Amino acid sequence: MKKRLGLLQSGALLAAMAVGAIAPSFAAEFGVSANLPWNGWMNVSDLPDSLGGQYYFGDYWGVPELPATFSGDIVTLAPNTTIDAVWHVPLSDSFWWKPDGTGNKAMDAVLFVEDHTVAGQAVTFSGVVLSNTLVSPYTAVAFVRDFDADNGYSFDETKVNLVAGKAFSVTRRIAAGPGHFVEIGFETNGPNAQLTGVELLGAVEVGPPDPSILLQHLLAKVTEVGPGMSLADKVMAAQASYSVRDIQGVCRVLKGFANEVRAQRGKKIASMLSDSLASEAKAIRAVIGCK
Repeated sequence: MKKRLGLLQSGALLAAMAVGAIAPSFAAEFGVSANLPWNGWMNVSDLPDSLGGQYYFGDYWGVPELPATFSGDIVTLAPNTTIDAVWHVPLSDSFWWKPDGTGNKAMDAVLFVEDHTVAGQAVTFSGVVLSNTLVSPYTAVAFVRDFDADNGYSFDETKVNLVAGKAFSVTRRIAAGPGHFVEIGFETNGPNAQLTGVELLGAVEVGPPDPSILLQHLLAKVTEVGPGMSLADKVMAAQASYSVRDIQGVCRVLKGFANEVRAQRGKKIASMLSDSLASEAKAIRAVIGCK
């Protein structure tokens, strides 16, 4: 049994939200979508992590401050830099920073949607991980949580790691009873980081298993990247093939795309970006069923 730390101190819960359709089979399904009513929560504790160090506080945070950012229906999760970017806490503040300028607190960032209409039902949350370039000790998972408002807002959860280039699906049956409600979403954990150099710590990109959306995102990502227009041309060729449902053509083009970005890794394409592009092509191939 786990509890959202600091929940009671933060004030009242969000109002009940009805999210998505409830199937007659008593199952509710959620996918990654910018149209869901996403909210943010942050737990702050001592390192090494939010489960093992002294806990200080938890409260609702703005989604961009977690940070979690949406580009269409693609969400990017990254290490937290709010301490540096918004609060401007000086590096001399030993509560937040070590003497060497690295973070001194574990930032447990939770991006979630809350639904009070699915007690007694099986809830599934699914999507596809386009890329995950987070470096150790940063981690990210997807979860389904069964909250019990009649037991101190404690919760039990089922969660899965976000593996680059693969789809994910996490399911949990929510207990029946008026006090039970569900949260689905993502949890990103790691030390608070400075803005300078945060891009070297990596990020996670997650989206819906819709090839059209994913190909458009990949095209935007490779525009003006690599040697000439080669990568963008390949993605546009994949889009053209998919528009006529030439799946073999899409698979062939994306395989060539992945080979090219790997060949340019550390040369014309930065290593982390190359890894991200290759895993995104792998994810799209998996979604459309390439062999």
